[in-house]
Order: sequence, then structure tokens, then C-alpha cells
Amino acid sequence: MRKVAAAVGLCAAPALVAAKIDIDPMKDDFAEAQANKIDGILAGNREFGVAAIWYYTDTRADASFKAEFNEIAKKTKNMLKVIAVDCDKPANKKHCGTLNWETTPHVMVYPPLPMPAFHFKGELKADKLMKTLYKQIPGHKVSALKTMEEYTAFTKKSPTKPKVILFSDAKKAPTILKGLSTELVFVRSIEFGFVSKEEGAAIVDGSGAGKKKLPAVVMINKGKKEWFKPDKSKGEEMNFQTLYTWINLSSESGMGDSVKSTTGGASASAEAEMAMEEEEYERIRELKDKSQRELCFGQKSMCGILLTDGKPTEKDQDTVLAFESRFAPKSDRGIKYNWMWMDVSVENEFKKAIEDKEPELAEREGRDAEAIKYPTMIFVKPPKKKREEKLLSYLKLGNDMAIDEDSVSDVVDKIAGGATYARVDLPKFVNRKAAAKAAKAAGKAEL
Repeated sequence: MRKVAAAVGLCAAPALVAAKIDIDPMKDDFAEAQANKIDGILAGNREFGVAAIWYYTDTRADASFKAEFNEIAKKTKNMLKVIAVDCDKPANKKHCGTLNWETTPHVMVYPPLPMPAFHFKGELKADKLMKTLYKQIPGHKVSALKTMEEYTAFTKKSPTKPKVILFSDAKKAPTILKGLSTELVFVRSIEFGFVSKEEGAAIVDGSGAGKKKLPAVVMINKGKKEWFKPDKSKGEEMNFQTLYTWINLSSESGMGDSVKSTTGGASASAEAEMAMEEEEYERIRELKDKSQRELCFGQKSMCGILLTDGKPTEKDQDTVLAFESRFAPKSDRGIKYNWMWMDVSVENEFKKAIEDKEPELAEREGRDAEAIKYPTMIFVKPPKKKREEKLLSYLKLGNDMAIDEDSVSDVVDKIAGGATYARVDLPKFVNRKAAAKAAKAAGKAEL
């Protein structure tokens, strides 16, 4: 039962009661919601988003706080959920009663799960509350880029997704970039990167940012670069809202659709160009001779590799794409994963190495050796020492394990807890250019 005797007493005393609080959706920047809608609103927001809910009654203190709350909503539009609930309405009283508050204004902060919601107990001023809210915005959706290798890999991963990169004199990604990276649509359709001039000087020089006044933001979309330029004639400047509007124009193009090509009536060279285009914008990257350094073996991230006997199905691609957000690190110190696929019908040395190792692993684990079924997944550990660069250190899903969130979660937990990896000599990738030339030459010889 809520402890609102003090608040009720205030409402009963005419001398202390302010004019009824009027929230106008045409004038105010925050929304008012019914209590029975709150759970639904939060359910769709708390995977990555942050929310602030003001529970109010018709008191002078709440009336005075409205301007502060509206300022928060105005400055954080599209970044945070800012909502008010009228606890004087009969339909909301039961919900408000569960909060066990004593006085109003009462503001609850809802960080991303699994962090629990909490009552804001600081000074009820916009700047104080915003500072607390900003601290709850997770930063793990922003990739900190420090070397040209990391920058190149970042720009080429998930080819269908536009990349937004902020170059700055600051050492850490600012709140506006973290807010953009966790926006409900952007979190799944855009990749965000941050380059500190101090730690990523080579990137600044090599990317063209060195010719810009920092901070500077570039969008890389299907190989094309576009630098953000605020419209000074309209008084624009670089802030969350202007960047949000600019990025939003490209977000729909980054939903992970593969580029389709038609070959009817096309010349052989045109068909080859279209095949290259389709490969460039595939939904998840293929691990092969030309991509292996930038995707896996030249990186510090764990490699989650879908092993397929032929091209992966749309369903398998959807599954792996979902792992990008599901298993993203919760902090900068968390283990990062790159996700990709490999066709073992082409990369036969990898297939042979893993299958030849299976009987030894089965004996070590006290089980019967079985033929490996495809598709499956392996998780490759990046080398920490020079001598490890010649080894393939990996964990593999069991033959009886489906490729789903539960099975991958088990492996991720093992890795986090310190797993024991299988090790084989690093197999060689097929030189596809040479193989294509040999195949073409063989075809001509037959003719």
C-alpha cells in the first residue's frame, strides 16, 4: 500500500493546491500514458533503451516540476523515453500504489535490462536528472576503432548496413553517439564507430578526417562516403537531433537485405559484375582467402563461424544476424564477437582438419565419434602469442545441438568462463582467383 498520506493531505488543503496540471500533446515534448500501457511501452524499449517516468499528483511541487521534465523530454527526443502518469486518475491508482512512494514528484528510471529500475532521489532539476539518465545509456553498440585494420574491418562488415563513424578529439564516445547507437531502429540497421584522434591518429589521417574540423561524422553506405554538414543557414549544429534526422534517411537501406541480381540476357562480364555486387552486399560475410584477415585471423575478436556445405539458407543467415545484437558485449571489457560463414565444400582443408580432429575430441570427452553434420558452428579464439598464429583454436557445437540462441549462449558462457579449445594447424584457404583461372583454362582445353 502506497504511503501517500502527505500528498493526499496537500491535495485536501486549498492553499497548497496548484492549478490542475495540464499536459498538452501539441505543446509539451513528453507523452502522457495510462498505467496499463506502461509495461508494453517498457517491454519494447528496455533491450537497449532508457526511460524516465514521472508519476505525479495535482500538487504545487508537481506543477513546478513540469517545466523541468519537459526540458528533459525536449533535449532527449528520440534518445530516451520520457513519459508522465497521472496518479490521480482512478485507472492509474492501483499501479501507482505499487511504487510505494511517499511524496511527489516521483521519477522512476528504467535502464536496459537486466539492470533494475530505480527511484531518482537527487535534486529534481533537468540537468541533474539528465546526467543520471545519460549514464544508463549502454555504450557497447559503438565500436571503438584504434587501428587502420580495425577501421577497415569495421567498414566492410555487415555490408548492407550503413556505417556511421564519429571522429573526435575526445577520448571516449560521447552520449549522443551512444544514444544514436541504441535508438530502436538504428540499433539493428546502422553500425556505429568512434575514433579518438589521440588513439586513432592513423585512422584520422587515412580516412580523410584529418582534413575536417573535429568533431566530424562520416556515413559509409555501399562504398560511398558522405560527411555530415549542418545547414548553417537554418542555424543547425552537430547535435543528437540533427544527426538523428540525417542518419534516419539511410536507416531503411540497412535492414540486412541481400542484393539480388538477374542474369537473363546478360553478357558473361555483366554477370560476373553482378555476382561480385551480390557477394559484396551479402547479409553476413563469407570467410575466405580475401576476407579472412579483416574478419577473423587479423582481429582481436572471437570469431563465430557458421560452417555450411554450400550457400547458407536465409533462415541460417537470419539466425546468425540475430547473434550480433544478442551477444554484443555489455561493456568495453566484454568479449567481442565477429559473425561470418564458411563454405566447407570450397574450403576443404578446413573441413578435413576439423573432421580429422573429431575422433580425438570424442575420445577425450568420453563419447562416440560421429560424422559432423552441417550446418554447424565453430568459435575461433584470436591468437594472443606469435606462435598461436599458425594454429586454429576453436570450440564446436555438438552434433546434436541446433544453431540457436540457447546452444550459442552455452558456448559463449564457456568462453567467458575460460574454455579449453581444440587445436589444429591453421588450414590454408583456397586461392579463389587462381582456382577460377584454372577452371576457365580447363574449360577451354576441353573445347
